Amino acid sequence: MRLSVDGLPKWDLFDLSPHELRDTYVRVNPSQALQTVTMYRGPIDVTLVARTNNTNIRLHAFAAGGIVPGVIWNWEANPRELRVQHVDGALGTAPVTPLAPGPLVRFAIRGD
Repeated sequence: MRLSVDGLPKWDLFDLSPHELRDTYVRVNPSQALQTVTMYRGPIDVTLVARTNNTNIRLHAFAAGGIVPGVIWNWEANPRELRVQHVDGALGTAPVTPLAPGPLVRFAIRGD
């Protein structure tokens, strides 16, 4: 079953050209990003299932005024630190246990 968002099939919301669409997921290669085909405004609610080969699972919402808000898990400079870049430019951090390479992990991020 293909879920939809606002009546659109879920994968039609993304530019899949540089990626590999498999049966139920998209393979995003290291150093690449999965982007929506259109810009959105308003609150964000994203859930993803991902795995790391060692570092850097990054989720960025948008870029505005030189600030790229987002969340970084397993940051390459300090995998024991979760980094959150806020829209206003503030940086939040929290100590975490680094993610092990290989296993799938479910992530969720919500913001206004």
